[in-house]
Amino acid sequence: MTTPSEPPADVDVVIIGCGPVGALTANLLGVRGVSTLVVERSALPHGQPRAFSCDDEALRVYQQAGLLGQVGPYMHRPVLANYVNRAGRIFARVRLSEVDFGFGHPPLNFFDQPRLEAALRTGLDRFGHVTLRLGTELVSLAQDAHGVDVTLRDVATGQSRLVRAGYVLGCDGARSTTRAEAGIALSGRSYGEPWLAISGDVPPDAVRVPHTTFVCDWRRPAFVSPGTGGSYRLEFMLRPGETAAEMTRPEVVAELAAPYVDPARFTVTRAVGYTFHDLVAARWREGRVFLLGDAAHQMPPFLGQGLVSGLRDAANLTWKLALVLAGRAGRSCWRRTRPSAARTPWRWRG
Repeated sequence: MTTPSEPPADVDVVIIGCGPVGALTANLLGVRGVSTLVVERSALPHGQPRAFSCDDEALRVYQQAGLLGQVGPYMHRPVLANYVNRAGRIFARVRLSEVDFGFGHPPLNFFDQPRLEAALRTGLDRFGHVTLRLGTELVSLAQDAHGVDVTLRDVATGQSRLVRAGYVLGCDGARSTTRAEAGIALSGRSYGEPWLAISGDVPPDAVRVPHTTFVCDWRRPAFVSPGTGGSYRLEFMLRPGETAAEMTRPEVVAELAAPYVDPARFTVTRAVGYTFHDLVAARWREGRVFLLGDAAHQMPPFLGQGLVSGLRDAANLTWKLALVLAGRAGRSCWRRTRPSAARTPWRWRG
Protein backbone atom coordinates (compact mmCIF):
# COMPACT_ATOMS: atom_id res chain seq x y z
CA MET A 1 0.00 0.00 0.00
CA THR A 2 2.93 2.37 0.61
CA THR A 3 4.73 3.94 -2.32
CA PRO A 4 8.33 2.83 -3.15
CA SER A 5 9.66 6.21 -2.01
CA GLU A 6 8.44 5.63 1.56
CA PRO A 7 9.64 3.00 4.04
CA PRO A 8 7.01 0.52 5.24
CA ALA A 9 4.94 1.57 8.25
CA ASP A 10 3.19 -0.53 10.87
CA VAL A 11 -0.01 0.85 9.40
CA ASP A 12 -0.92 3.30 6.65
CA VAL A 13 -3.21 5.44 8.79
CA VAL A 14 -3.88 5.89 12.49
CA ILE A 15 -7.22 7.48 13.37
CA ILE A 16 -7.48 9.08 16.80
CA GLY A 17 -11.06 8.93 18.07
CA CYS A 18 -13.90 6.60 17.13
CA GLY A 19 -16.98 8.74 17.41
CA PRO A 20 -19.23 9.02 14.34
CA VAL A 21 -16.62 10.90 12.30
CA GLY A 22 -13.71 8.64 13.23
CA ALA A 23 -15.71 5.45 12.68
CA LEU A 24 -16.98 6.64 9.30
CA THR A 25 -13.48 7.69 8.26
CA ALA A 26 -12.19 4.21 9.12
CA ASN A 27 -14.97 2.61 7.06
CA LEU A 28 -14.21 4.80 4.06
CA LEU A 29 -10.52 3.89 4.28
CA GLY A 30 -11.44 0.25 4.73
CA VAL A 31 -13.50 0.27 1.54
CA ARG A 32 -10.44 1.65 -0.27
CA GLY A 33 -8.08 -1.02 1.07
CA VAL A 34 -6.07 1.25 3.36
CA SER A 35 -4.57 -0.45 6.43
CA THR A 36 -5.92 1.50 9.37
CA LEU A 37 -5.66 1.51 13.15
CA VAL A 38 -8.46 3.30 15.03
CA VAL A 39 -7.97 4.13 18.70
CA GLU A 40 -10.60 5.36 21.13
CA ARG A 41 -9.90 6.44 24.70
CA SER A 42 -13.21 5.19 26.08
CA ALA A 43 -13.46 1.45 26.56
CA LEU A 44 -17.27 1.53 26.37
CA PRO A 45 -19.76 3.33 24.11
CA HIS A 46 -20.85 6.60 25.70
CA GLY A 47 -24.52 5.67 25.25
CA GLN A 48 -25.73 9.27 25.06
CA PRO A 49 -28.00 10.63 22.27
CA ARG A 50 -25.99 13.78 21.68
CA ALA A 51 -26.09 14.15 17.88
CA PHE A 52 -29.64 13.72 16.64
CA SER A 53 -30.03 14.70 12.99
CA CYS A 54 -28.34 14.60 9.61
CA ASP A 55 -29.15 15.51 6.04
CA ASP A 56 -29.29 13.82 2.66
CA GLU A 57 -25.61 14.42 2.00
CA ALA A 58 -24.75 12.44 5.14
CA LEU A 59 -26.78 9.48 3.87
CA ARG A 60 -24.92 9.70 0.57
CA VAL A 61 -21.63 9.43 2.49
CA TYR A 62 -22.91 6.44 4.48
CA GLN A 63 -23.89 4.90 1.13
CA GLN A 64 -20.36 5.52 -0.16
CA ALA A 65 -19.05 3.58 2.83
CA GLY A 66 -21.40 0.68 2.05
CA LEU A 67 -23.38 1.24 5.25
CA LEU A 68 -26.65 2.76 4.10
CA GLY A 69 -28.43 -0.53 4.65
CA GLN A 70 -27.14 -0.64 8.21
CA VAL A 71 -27.97 2.94 9.26
CA GLY A 72 -30.94 3.73 7.00
CA PRO A 73 -33.58 1.50 8.63
CA TYR A 74 -33.04 3.22 11.99
CA MET A 75 -33.64 6.72 10.65
CA HIS A 76 -36.82 8.70 11.30
CA ARG A 77 -37.63 10.84 8.27
CA PRO A 78 -40.08 13.66 9.01
CA VAL A 79 -42.44 14.63 6.22
CA LEU A 80 -43.25 18.09 7.59
CA ALA A 81 -41.42 20.88 9.38
CA ASN A 82 -43.71 23.46 10.96
CA TYR A 83 -42.82 26.96 12.11
CA VAL A 84 -45.11 28.21 14.85
CA ASN A 85 -45.52 31.33 16.97
CA ARG A 86 -45.62 31.48 20.75
CA ALA A 87 -49.23 30.32 20.80
CA GLY A 88 -48.41 27.29 18.64
CA ARG A 89 -50.11 28.67 15.53
CA ILE A 90 -48.46 27.53 12.28
CA PHE A 91 -47.32 30.40 10.06
CA ALA A 92 -44.98 28.46 7.74
CA ARG A 93 -44.64 24.85 6.69
CA VAL A 94 -42.00 22.94 4.73
CA ARG A 95 -43.14 19.70 3.14
CA LEU A 96 -39.91 17.79 3.49
CA SER A 97 -41.30 14.86 1.54
CA GLU A 98 -41.32 17.14 -1.53
CA VAL A 99 -37.79 18.53 -1.09
CA ASP A 100 -35.03 17.06 -3.27
CA PHE A 101 -31.51 18.49 -3.19
CA GLY A 102 -30.17 15.95 -5.67
CA PHE A 103 -28.50 13.50 -3.29
CA GLY A 104 -31.17 10.85 -3.73
CA HIS A 105 -32.18 10.78 -0.05
CA PRO A 106 -34.61 12.61 2.26
CA PRO A 107 -33.34 16.05 3.29
CA LEU A 108 -33.75 15.57 7.06
CA ASN A 109 -33.19 12.43 9.09
CA PHE A 110 -33.23 11.79 12.84
CA PHE A 111 -31.27 8.98 14.44
CA ASP A 112 -30.17 7.52 17.76
CA GLN A 113 -26.45 8.22 18.18
CA PRO A 114 -25.59 5.08 20.20
CA ARG A 115 -27.26 2.89 17.57
CA LEU A 116 -25.57 4.80 14.74
CA GLU A 117 -22.15 4.44 16.31
CA ALA A 118 -22.73 0.75 16.89
CA ALA A 119 -23.57 0.28 13.19
CA LEU A 120 -20.48 2.21 12.10
CA ARG A 121 -18.21 0.20 14.40
CA THR A 122 -19.75 -3.07 13.30
CA GLY A 123 -19.00 -2.01 9.74
CA LEU A 124 -15.30 -2.18 10.54
CA ASP A 125 -15.61 -5.95 10.98
CA ARG A 126 -15.80 -6.21 7.18
CA PHE A 127 -12.11 -5.37 6.85
CA GLY A 128 -9.18 -7.49 7.92
CA HIS A 129 -6.93 -4.46 7.39
CA VAL A 130 -8.79 -2.20 9.84
CA THR A 131 -8.28 -2.59 13.59
CA LEU A 132 -10.20 -0.85 16.41
CA ARG A 133 -8.54 -0.56 19.81
CA LEU A 134 -10.75 0.71 22.63
CA GLY A 135 -9.41 2.03 25.90
CA THR A 136 -6.39 3.46 24.08
CA GLU A 137 -5.31 7.10 24.06
CA LEU A 138 -2.85 9.23 22.14
CA VAL A 139 0.18 10.32 24.16
CA SER A 140 2.40 12.03 21.59
CA LEU A 141 3.23 12.44 17.90
CA ALA A 142 6.59 12.87 16.20
CA GLN A 143 6.71 13.08 12.42
CA ASP A 144 9.40 13.18 9.77
CA ALA A 145 9.38 13.28 5.98
CA HIS A 146 8.33 9.63 5.69
CA GLY A 147 5.87 8.99 8.50
CA VAL A 148 4.63 9.62 12.01
CA ASP A 149 5.69 7.94 15.23
CA VAL A 150 2.55 7.64 17.33
CA THR A 151 2.84 6.87 21.03
CA LEU A 152 -0.31 5.23 22.36
CA ARG A 153 -1.21 4.24 25.90
CA ASP A 154 -3.57 1.61 27.26
CA VAL A 155 -5.82 3.53 29.65
CA ALA A 156 -6.40 0.57 31.97
CA THR A 157 -2.80 -0.67 32.31
CA GLY A 158 -0.81 2.46 31.55
CA GLN A 159 1.37 0.54 29.12
CA SER A 160 2.60 2.47 26.09
CA ARG A 161 3.16 1.33 22.53
CA LEU A 162 4.87 3.01 19.59
CA VAL A 163 3.20 2.73 16.19
CA ARG A 164 4.69 3.94 12.94
CA ALA A 165 2.06 5.38 10.60
CA GLY A 166 2.05 6.96 7.18
CA TYR A 167 -0.57 9.49 8.28
CA VAL A 168 -2.53 10.42 11.40
CA LEU A 169 -6.12 11.66 11.30
CA GLY A 170 -7.36 13.49 14.38
CA CYS A 171 -11.07 12.76 14.85
CA ASP A 172 -10.88 13.28 18.61
CA GLY A 173 -13.33 16.10 19.08
CA ALA A 174 -13.34 19.62 20.43
CA ARG A 175 -10.59 18.99 23.00
CA SER A 176 -8.43 17.23 20.41
CA THR A 177 -5.14 15.84 21.69
CA THR A 178 -4.09 15.42 18.06
CA ARG A 179 -4.53 19.13 17.44
CA ALA A 180 -2.51 19.99 20.54
CA GLU A 181 0.29 17.56 19.61
CA ALA A 182 0.43 19.01 16.09
CA GLY A 183 0.80 22.51 17.55
CA ILE A 184 -2.28 23.86 15.77
CA ALA A 185 -4.07 26.81 17.36
CA LEU A 186 -7.84 27.14 17.66
CA SER A 187 -9.55 30.50 17.29
CA GLY A 188 -13.08 31.86 17.42
CA ARG A 189 -15.64 32.41 20.14
CA SER A 190 -18.40 30.85 22.15
CA TYR A 191 -21.84 32.41 22.16
CA GLY A 192 -23.30 33.57 25.46
CA GLU A 193 -26.58 31.88 24.53
CA PRO A 194 -27.05 28.68 26.54
CA TRP A 195 -29.57 26.08 25.43
CA LEU A 196 -31.13 23.04 27.04
CA ALA A 197 -31.32 19.71 25.15
CA ILE A 198 -33.77 17.08 26.39
CA SER A 199 -34.01 13.57 24.95
CA GLY A 200 -36.42 10.87 25.99
CA ASP A 201 -38.78 8.08 25.03
CA VAL A 202 -42.53 8.43 24.72
CA PRO A 203 -45.36 6.17 23.45
CA PRO A 204 -47.11 7.37 20.28
CA ASP A 205 -50.39 8.21 22.00
CA ALA A 206 -48.55 10.49 24.46
CA VAL A 207 -47.16 12.73 21.71
CA ARG A 208 -48.97 16.08 21.50
CA VAL A 209 -46.94 17.65 18.66
CA PRO A 210 -46.32 14.90 16.09
CA HIS A 211 -44.29 16.88 13.55
CA THR A 212 -40.89 18.53 13.56
CA THR A 213 -41.54 22.01 14.88
CA PHE A 214 -39.56 25.22 15.24
CA VAL A 215 -41.04 27.48 17.91
CA CYS A 216 -40.32 31.06 16.87
CA ASP A 217 -40.84 32.75 20.23
CA TRP A 218 -38.21 35.37 20.97
CA ARG A 219 -38.77 34.82 24.69
CA ARG A 220 -37.83 31.15 24.42
CA PRO A 221 -37.06 29.79 20.95
CA ALA A 222 -37.36 26.03 20.78
CA PHE A 223 -37.08 23.01 18.53
CA VAL A 224 -39.08 19.82 19.11
CA SER A 225 -39.45 16.66 17.08
CA PRO A 226 -40.23 12.97 17.23
CA GLY A 227 -37.14 10.87 16.63
CA THR A 228 -36.40 7.29 15.79
CA GLY A 229 -37.70 4.34 17.77
CA GLY A 230 -40.24 6.24 19.85
CA SER A 231 -37.80 8.92 20.98
CA TYR A 232 -38.51 12.64 21.24
CA ARG A 233 -36.09 15.58 21.27
CA LEU A 234 -36.74 19.04 22.70
CA GLU A 235 -34.34 21.99 22.75
CA PHE A 236 -35.00 25.35 24.45
CA MET A 237 -33.00 28.54 24.73
CA LEU A 238 -32.38 29.48 28.34
CA ARG A 239 -33.31 32.94 29.52
CA PRO A 240 -30.93 35.31 31.33
CA GLY A 241 -30.40 34.12 34.87
CA GLU A 242 -31.48 30.53 34.20
CA THR A 243 -28.89 27.82 34.76
CA ALA A 244 -28.65 24.30 33.37
CA ALA A 245 -28.69 22.89 36.91
CA GLU A 246 -31.97 24.63 37.63
CA MET A 247 -33.61 23.90 34.28
CA THR A 248 -32.77 20.17 34.28
CA ARG A 249 -34.72 19.54 37.48
CA PRO A 250 -37.45 16.95 36.73
CA GLU A 251 -40.32 19.31 37.51
CA VAL A 252 -38.93 22.01 35.21
CA VAL A 253 -38.29 19.53 32.39
CA ALA A 254 -41.87 18.28 32.75
CA GLU A 255 -43.22 21.84 32.52
CA LEU A 256 -41.19 22.60 29.39
CA ALA A 257 -42.16 19.33 27.72
CA ALA A 258 -45.86 19.45 28.56
CA PRO A 259 -47.04 21.32 25.41
CA TYR A 260 -45.38 18.71 23.20
CA VAL A 261 -45.62 15.36 25.02
CA ASP A 262 -47.42 14.02 28.06
CA PRO A 263 -44.75 14.55 30.74
CA ALA A 264 -46.18 11.76 32.89
CA ARG A 265 -45.38 9.28 30.10
CA PHE A 266 -42.15 10.86 28.87
CA THR A 267 -39.05 9.00 30.09
CA VAL A 268 -36.12 11.42 30.04
CA THR A 269 -32.84 9.80 28.97
CA ARG A 270 -30.74 12.95 28.80
CA ALA A 271 -31.14 16.60 29.82
CA VAL A 272 -28.08 18.85 29.51
CA GLY A 273 -27.19 22.45 28.89
CA TYR A 274 -24.88 23.47 26.05
CA THR A 275 -23.46 26.58 24.44
CA PHE A 276 -22.79 27.27 20.78
CA HIS A 277 -19.20 27.48 19.58
CA ASP A 278 -17.83 29.18 16.48
CA LEU A 279 -14.25 27.88 16.43
CA VAL A 280 -11.85 26.84 13.70
CA ALA A 281 -8.31 25.48 13.69
CA ALA A 282 -5.68 27.71 12.09
CA ARG A 283 -4.99 24.88 9.65
CA TRP A 284 -6.39 21.41 9.21
CA ARG A 285 -3.13 19.77 8.21
CA GLU A 286 0.35 19.77 9.68
CA GLY A 287 2.61 17.63 7.52
CA ARG A 288 1.22 14.09 7.79
CA VAL A 289 -1.34 14.97 10.46
CA PHE A 290 -4.88 15.96 9.52
CA LEU A 291 -7.79 17.22 11.61
CA LEU A 292 -11.42 16.28 10.92
CA GLY A 293 -14.75 17.15 12.50
CA ASP A 294 -14.83 19.03 15.80
CA ALA A 295 -11.06 18.79 16.07
CA ALA A 296 -10.89 21.13 13.05
CA HIS A 297 -14.06 23.22 13.36
CA GLN A 298 -16.99 23.71 15.68
CA MET A 299 -20.31 25.30 14.82
CA PRO A 300 -23.88 25.47 16.11
CA PRO A 301 -25.43 22.01 15.71
CA PHE A 302 -28.73 23.06 14.12
CA LEU A 303 -30.09 20.63 11.53
CA GLY A 304 -27.19 18.30 12.26
CA GLN A 305 -24.64 20.39 10.38
CA GLY A 306 -22.07 20.16 13.16
CA LEU A 307 -21.86 16.40 12.61
CA VAL A 308 -22.43 16.48 8.86
CA SER A 309 -19.52 18.87 8.34
CA GLY A 310 -17.28 16.22 9.90
CA LEU A 311 -18.72 13.53 7.64
CA ARG A 312 -17.93 15.76 4.66
CA ASP A 313 -14.35 16.03 5.90
CA ALA A 314 -14.09 12.25 5.91
CA ALA A 315 -15.59 11.87 2.43
CA ASN A 316 -13.36 14.61 1.05
CA LEU A 317 -10.05 13.43 2.48
CA THR A 318 -10.17 9.63 2.39
CA TRP A 319 -10.26 9.10 -1.38
CA LYS A 320 -7.31 11.45 -1.86
CA LEU A 321 -5.35 9.76 0.91
CA ALA A 322 -6.01 6.35 -0.63
CA LEU A 323 -4.67 7.52 -4.01
CA VAL A 324 -1.51 8.91 -2.41
CA LEU A 325 -0.90 5.74 -0.42
CA ALA A 326 -1.43 3.61 -3.55
CA GLY A 327 1.14 5.67 -5.45
CA ARG A 328 -1.48 6.93 -7.89
CA ALA A 329 -1.19 10.58 -6.84
CA GLY A 330 1.47 12.78 -5.30
CA ARG A 331 1.15 14.47 -1.96
CA SER A 332 0.62 17.74 -3.85
CA CYS A 333 -2.94 16.57 -4.51
CA TRP A 334 -3.87 18.59 -1.45
CA ARG A 335 -2.52 21.98 -0.71
CA ARG A 336 -2.75 24.01 2.43
CA THR A 337 -5.29 26.80 2.42
CA ARG A 338 -6.83 28.70 5.27
CA PRO A 339 -10.18 27.19 6.34
CA SER A 340 -11.88 30.54 5.86
CA ALA A 341 -10.89 30.58 2.19
CA ALA A 342 -13.04 27.63 1.18
CA ARG A 343 -15.50 25.07 2.45
CA THR A 344 -12.58 22.76 3.22
CA PRO A 345 -8.80 23.24 3.06
CA TRP A 346 -8.10 20.03 1.13
CA ARG A 347 -8.49 21.12 -2.49
CA TRP A 348 -7.76 18.84 -5.41
CA ARG A 349 -5.35 20.43 -7.84
CA GLY A 350 -6.76 18.83 -10.93
